[in-house]
Amino acid sequence: MIKITSDIFQSIDRQQCVFLILLDLSAAFDTLDTNDLLVTLEEEIGVRGVALEWFRSYLSNRKQTVNIHGYKSEPRPMLCGVPQGSVLGPVLFIIFTKPLKDIAMRFGLKIHLYADDTQIYISFETKNQLSSKHSIEACLDEIHRWMSTHFLKVNPEKTEFLIIGTKQQLKKIDSTTLTFQQENVTSTLTAKNIGAILDSNMSFSAHIKSVCSTSFFHLHRISKIKKYLNPESAEVLVHSFISSKIDYHNAILFGLPKYLIQNLQHVQNSAARLLTNTRKHQHISPILKRLHWLPVSERIKFKILLITYKALHDKAPEYIKELLITHGPTRNLRSTNKNLLTVPAVNLEIGRRSFAYSAPFLWNSLPLSIRLAKSVESFKSQLKTHLFNQAYSSQ
Repeated sequence: MIKITSDIFQSIDRQQCVFLILLDLSAAFDTLDTNDLLVTLEEEIGVRGVALEWFRSYLSNRKQTVNIHGYKSEPRPMLCGVPQGSVLGPVLFIIFTKPLKDIAMRFGLKIHLYADDTQIYISFETKNQLSSKHSIEACLDEIHRWMSTHFLKVNPEKTEFLIIGTKQQLKKIDSTTLTFQQENVTSTLTAKNIGAILDSNMSFSAHIKSVCSTSFFHLHRISKIKKYLNPESAEVLVHSFISSKIDYHNAILFGLPKYLIQNLQHVQNSAARLLTNTRKHQHISPILKRLHWLPVSERIKFKILLITYKALHDKAPEYIKELLITHGPTRNLRSTNKNLLTVPAVNLEIGRRSFAYSAPFLWNSLPLSIRLAKSVESFKSQLKTHLFNQAYSSQ
């Protein structure tokens, strides 16, 4: 999501629009041909010898039964599919569908796969919207043919289509419908993608509204049983059901208007009041400080900076690392050895929300000692202390 949203923000910053397609697959892990997968592992990835035999053993001779109301069927051999609920399942699926990237690139599109969630997108100037639309339709037809050949089923009727851009640019879009396998796919104003709700203006207002609604529902439920819990168990529940939702996808929320972030902060404040039995009108900052909780805005910075550190130390995906450019002045300056990143120029405020901008912007503002931390754990510890002190320095 960081990569996709960063690309979208940068495209909008260049006064472009984006077509984003979210493909829907049926039982993708269950229909994958294991023989074809083993060939792909050997010929495309280079897995051979004992390693290949290990995969063959892992994928072969599996059986399944059906149990309904105590009646159990005879075991039947599984001739296709990869085990679900495993670490290897999604990885093997992505390896098997590697040719989809080549298909997308051939039509000038970008593609990103997360297990069986497939995102295809293209940036374009409004004057070129017709040719971009034709490229997407041709690409989708080619992907459908490839999947049909390899026993994978994509559902055109469940495929989602978003047109993203500024309000001014979106007014220039003539057609809001794609043709995919004789199905008309009409663009929607919002679409859920890997747990995040995207909208045509990238405002994330629908996403934050959903997070707040779900969080308050769980807070209400926790409040009903809190009297039966000790403080430690109550805090575990709050972190499991509330903090996790506030933090999920928070790296893509940088630069949003304060009132939207304040909505999330209200959720965190309510969670803190519940844990500490604090009255509604009592000042919350001392309570958050006592709990040692970073406010929501600092949690967003923490996530971005942690991913940046990992990317710079080869502990993050290559597509994240590619968004970062090490600062290298043409002549020897005092900043040469300060482990700085190049902050790209932007035209619009939305450009500052991209990871390509926010990561180096926040990174360069850190003290040198934190940027030079020797390990991830050391970096996390120093970073939290730094952000904590910034957040509560006036307390």
